[in-house]
Amino acid sequence: MKQRPDDDILRANLYEEQRAASQDYFGDTIRYLFIIIATIMLITLPYANRKVPFYFIISIVGVLLVGLCAGLTNARWQWTLLFDAIVAAGGMFFFEAYAVTIYRNHGSFFMLLLSQLLALLFFFAMYFSIQTFRRWLTYR
Repeated sequence: MKQRPDDDILRANLYEEQRAASQDYFGDTIRYLFIIIATIMLITLPYANRKVPFYFIISIVGVLLVGLCAGLTNARWQWTLLFDAIVAAGGMFFFEAYAVTIYRNHGSFFMLLLSQLLALLFFFAMYFSIQTFRRWLTYR
């Protein structure tokens, strides 16, 4: 019996709903964390741009990359979870290294707190991404 294209769409949507309802899927949490991170970065960019030693385009590209990860996170595309983990690990490393540099050079306390907050949020995003990806590898 030949299936209609609508059946494939319905089956794919059902699969995503079942996967998202699973205890092992944290894609929504990852997405929310990335949206919060991108929002904080955008709101504080004008102030932070005066304090950072690199060109502001790098910050804008970082916001775009985090937003891209938030938009691509999907239960059907497991590679997005790995991509999320890589971006989150890179963000955590960057902001934590920057926080240590600020602390050593007795820099702005606000920038220290901001960098620590972003590093912590990236850490949580990395944890949930890796946990979801690991569960997918285990149970596929």
